Amino acid sequence: MEIQKQNSTNLLIKDRGNYYNLSVDEVVWVQSEGNYITLHTNNKKYVVKQSLRRILDLLEDDRFVKIQKSYVVRTDLIDIIDSQNDLVHIGALQFPIGRSFKEGLFSKYKILK
Repeated sequence: MEIQKQNSTNLLIKDRGNYYNLSVDEVVWVQSEGNYITLHTNNKKYVVKQSLRRILDLLEDDRFVKIQKSYVVRTDLIDIIDSQNDLVHIGALQFPIGRSFKEGLFSKYKILK
């Protein structure tokens, strides 16, 4: 599979000669595993040979934040940031927060104390 940017809100994902139109709004989270990334939506996942840095550049969306070396999540879908256990919750899913990524995560929000 290969990813190309179609416009500011869509990605074209090439798989076996076909191109699939994926709206950035459908992406919930992205996981990196070696030379591959998996784009997770609510209904499907797309495995693509691409770097996490490249996918962040293609997404060009402030809603996405890298929370650990292998994970990118959509900030508008986060339900809970558990700072004691260093976890992000999106629905029933939990993702680890890397120490060096905490500041970047919290910078996406206006925090009330």
